[in-house]
Amino acid sequence: MTQPSAGSLPRLYVVGSMLGVAVVLGTFVALVWFQLQRKTGRRERPPQREKLLRPPGYFLLCRINELSDHAAFSAVQALAAGAFFGFASSTLYPLAEALLLGRLTFTEARRLPQSYLVLSILGFALGALLWTIRSVALAFNAIGKMEHCRFGLRLWLR
Repeated sequence: MTQPSAGSLPRLYVVGSMLGVAVVLGTFVALVWFQLQRKTGRRERPPQREKLLRPPGYFLLCRINELSDHAAFSAVQALAAGAFFGFASSTLYPLAEALLLGRLTFTEARRLPQSYLVLSILGFALGALLWTIRSVALAFNAIGKMEHCRFGLRLWLR
């Protein structure tokens, strides 16, 4: 078996990061699908179907652009946080496997020379998970506000 070169990452870390990103993308797809299903269930439509006589005001256009940028930035943050979470959780995989298969007990794991690293990696993974959840929530909040700006100017009712 060949050893990985000095500058490369082991496959476990790459797969863990990719799985973290895949979970975040799956969450986005599921939330968008549920939002579309809810909208079609309510039969929501714009207030006027034919072409408007004049374009929306400048302030509203700037607000929609600002919300669009905020939603995109939050989505990128969520993807990055998902990659960090996948990387950190894949680092803990060998220890979790040894604990679950009974090769190692918790007291033996605590007596390992650098067992404090496990707690720091676990804290990092938990922080990345919370960061992912917060970023997904911020992105969907911005998308919802954008929809309310576009249809019926219902932004100020929230």
